[in-house]
Amino acid sequence: MEAWKEQTKTGLSSVTERFERLHEIYYGKDRDFTNYPPVKMQPHMPKVRLGILPDSWFQAFYNKTGVLGPYILALGVPTFLISKEYWVLDPEGMVLLVSVPALIAFVKKYGQRIKEMEAKKANELNESVIVRPIEAAKDSGRDLVRLTESQLQSSPIVFEEAFKAKREILDLQLEEEYRRRLAEVARTVERRMTYHVELAAAKKSFQQQHLVQWVLDGVTKSITPQQEKEAIQQCIRELRALAPKTA
Repeated sequence: MEAWKEQTKTGLSSVTERFERLHEIYYGKDRDFTNYPPVKMQPHMPKVRLGILPDSWFQAFYNKTGVLGPYILALGVPTFLISKEYWVLDPEGMVLLVSVPALIAFVKKYGQRIKEMEAKKANELNESVIVRPIEAAKDSGRDLVRLTESQLQSSPIVFEEAFKAKREILDLQLEEEYRRRLAEVARTVERRMTYHVELAAAKKSFQQQHLVQWVLDGVTKSITPQQEKEAIQQCIRELRALAPKTA
């Protein structure tokens, strides 16, 4: 039994994969639906003339030859072929001349009955193969849903456990949201503290540089040219006094 189930599952999987592959080939994104639209089966047989000739053939002649053009062509071509002896009326030709009217009469008399009979068979086949299995599957699904709902309602323990599970899920979601917001607040506070620390360090560095530069500028401005000259001469005298001692 298990082997049969596995074989059935494998067969369905292969059929599904083949259908998807063919659908991608014929109806995929590379298909040009504008120039090559998909062929659709007509629900009804197209209109015919004389029992067997499609009406579209006659419509193609109307713009060129008028209403009588197709009939004249249908009679004129055989007459021309027979008169020029391109078509010799041998016994097979006589059979054709008799068979065509007989075929037209048969279609006129029994065509509608055959059409209705085939349509009835097609509808029965559609009902048995497509409609009924789909409806049975829908009914089975509805029965399963109703059975599940009735079991849930008739079993308070299951309902209570389901309620507890749902409440726990909500609590976990709230806890997750709380932790996410808490982490976001921590990151925001850390960024602000880092900003204030860097701002204080930048202010302190700027003040130190400005103070040193201010002191240097003040000292430089307080030295007069005479003091600078005297300081240079004093340095020269000290160097001269140190020179003999070094020697």
